[in-house]
Amino acid sequence: MKKLFDWPTRFNNYLDACAKKEFQYGVFDCALFFADGILAMTGVDNLSKCRGKYKNEEEAKFLIIHFNLDSAGLPLQASFDKIINFIADEYKFKSVTKDFVPRGGIVLMDEMLSNSLGLVDLSGREIVCPHPEHGLLNVPLHHGYKFWSIG
Repeated sequence: MKKLFDWPTRFNNYLDACAKKEFQYGVFDCALFFADGILAMTGVDNLSKCRGKYKNEEEAKFLIIHFNLDSAGLPLQASFDKIINFIADEYKFKSVTKDFVPRGGIVLMDEMLSNSLGLVDLSGREIVCPHPEHGLLNVPLHHGYKFWSIG
């Protein structure tokens, strides 16, 4: 997967469009924020199979635990990690360290932020992610614990 030639403009427009959105499962949550950001930068929808399949936290957790990766029976976080790693492998995202994550990179965040997904902003210094109580947040990179670059 490769970023489009004008990905910074597309990504910036996407972040601007998200600035006033409120968190809502199945509409604007960390998984769809991540997928829609990648869609803006690449034109590829890597979560098309999950869209429209959940609308609340319980349904999201059920979908995560029963995602078709033999993860049934695993704890929620282990299932979530397995899905993210599967998507990273499937779409050839390159695992990188915090020091080398590029602008627009993908981030799995630490437990302080409920192990949610975010994207590195255009400054390259912060993670942008939706939060159930605070809308779109910018947090320091040290809140990430896994990082990937796109193409």
